[in-house]
Amino acid sequence: MDLNPSDISNKHLKFLSNLTNLQKLNLESCYQITNEGLKNLSGLTNLQHLNLSRCGNISNHGLNYLINLINLQHLYIKRTRITVDGFQYLTHLTNLQKLDFINFD
Repeated sequence: MDLNPSDISNKHLKFLSNLTNLQKLNLESCYQITNEGLKNLSGLTNLQHLNLSRCGNISNHGLNYLINLINLQHLYIKRTRITVDGFQYLTHLTNLQKLDFINFD
């Protein structure tokens, strides 16, 4: 599902929480999404690809809500507020094959 760039906000992510068979989600440049909104993605355990790049309101704390995404293989988090300190939450993602991370701060 490709929702970039759009006016998607945290309240819209609630509707995605029921799509438990979703495998790919592109939220790149959805600037209104915050850490709290990522709570709604925690049940998408079949998700394999997640793009949160350019979601500037997501920080290290938001990665904590992704630890249940056990099938996640590709995670894109460039140009967010995530730092290498947030990588501690990624240790649960044992199927992760690609991490795309660049932060220019």
